[in-house]
Amino acid sequence: MPDTYSLEDDAPARRMTILAGLMLLFIPCVQTFSQLWPWQVTNIQWRFRAAEMVSALGLLSFLGFAIMGAAGRVSGQRRLERMVGWATAIITVLLIASCGLFVLDAIQLKSIVPSRAMDGFIQSCFRVGVVAVILTAAYAYLATIFIRGQPARAGSAKFGDKESSERIGLIVGR
Repeated sequence: MPDTYSLEDDAPARRMTILAGLMLLFIPCVQTFSQLWPWQVTNIQWRFRAAEMVSALGLLSFLGFAIMGAAGRVSGQRRLERMVGWATAIITVLLIASCGLFVLDAIQLKSIVPSRAMDGFIQSCFRVGVVAVILTAAYAYLATIFIRGQPARAGSAKFGDKESSERIGLIVGR
């Protein structure tokens, strides 16, 4: 029996892990976007409410991407790892753009918010802003990790490499 467990050798566990990541990614998205239906992108109040709801969605989606990327890395599925990396890179760019749009919407909405509701409006803006900044940094970190990939393992050097020939010692009988 091997000393270490490898997800690469256990296909059912690998599939279950990827499925769990997909569920964390898609089920909250379906729930959130169905609550935002019908879409009213031109309505500034709808966009503000949508930003609040999507900011709450970001953590579960992040966990889903992290689980899928980690499963790809641990099991040696470089294609899955790269797909997660590029998906999180695209989400990072979208988060940056949406932060800018949210700031513009908040400035515009501030003029129509009644004074008695201003404290709640400011708290909501602050919460969404902080969550968006944290999520943007987290998604950017995932993107760099999974696009870049993992360095080669110590024992995975190819035959004939200078480094591999230096690491191979004398093997005497078994």
